[in-house]
Amino acid sequence: MKTPDLRKLNHAVTLADAGSYARACERLHLSQSALTRSIQALERELGMTLFDRSKRGVFATRDGEEVLVRARGLLLQAASLQQHVRLLKKGEQGRLAFGVGPAMPGLFLPELLVRINQALPALSVDVTVEAISQLVELLRQELIEFFVADIRQLTPQDLGVFDTRVLVTLAPAFFVRRDHPLTRQSAPDLTALGQYPLLSPHHRRYPSSDQAEGERDSLGRVYCNDLATLRKMVLETDSVLVGLEPMIRQELQQGTVVALPLKDTRHREPSQISWVSLAGRTPSAAARFCHEQLRRLLSESTD
Repeated sequence: MKTPDLRKLNHAVTLADAGSYARACERLHLSQSALTRSIQALERELGMTLFDRSKRGVFATRDGEEVLVRARGLLLQAASLQQHVRLLKKGEQGRLAFGVGPAMPGLFLPELLVRINQALPALSVDVTVEAISQLVELLRQELIEFFVADIRQLTPQDLGVFDTRVLVTLAPAFFVRRDHPLTRQSAPDLTALGQYPLLSPHHRRYPSSDQAEGERDSLGRVYCNDLATLRKMVLETDSVLVGLEPMIRQELQQGTVVALPLKDTRHREPSQISWVSLAGRTPSAAARFCHEQLRRLLSESTD
């Protein structure tokens, strides 16, 4: 048996509801001959009579009533599917899962989620804040659609598999509290910096040959993904924070934290905050919305 198409099923349901060909044709905007051909074709495909015709009108047969019950369910599901597809195309429904690298949430995440919620309130959003290595695995398994991180931490092999788009380039700096001993020097160097513990939102791996003497002599490092913890430590200890200005913008504006004017710039390679997704995959409408909002937010953060 040939599977009946939804158009013919809709014609049959409309005819049953209308009770006559004339009224059904008005509702469907069809000629009576066209509707008759459609119903007859459906009956041939199903191998049964769906309607009895009399002077009093058109009535579904016993078998026809059973078929029409199922047909109504299919038509409702089809309408629901069409509506769901319309919303998906607009990014207004469905699920969006993405990742955010260490220290990135403070740059944009709260503002991004606010914009998503305001524009796409029916969208389910699942955010994972993890180390880059974990985000890479989640993306490979397609458990997330994309992640945002500093791509300097990706391996050459990862860069060959993923599609990366730089959203913004930010130069890192060294931050201390305003009454830190280093602020008494006009231009401290890395040797002076190495006399104090360093704070970092993620591990920075440098070949030993490239390390400055001051860095090797550093008292130690604290690696922590939580920016609130790093802010507290830089405010209450002699530690030096290695990070990006937007991470500590409020403290800089309040004057409780200052950036050090270091002479040595070897360890100030710009961070490339980037969008990372699987190469060759079409992004969802919700992901495209996120990409545009991220681009705007990060552009605003550097103005």
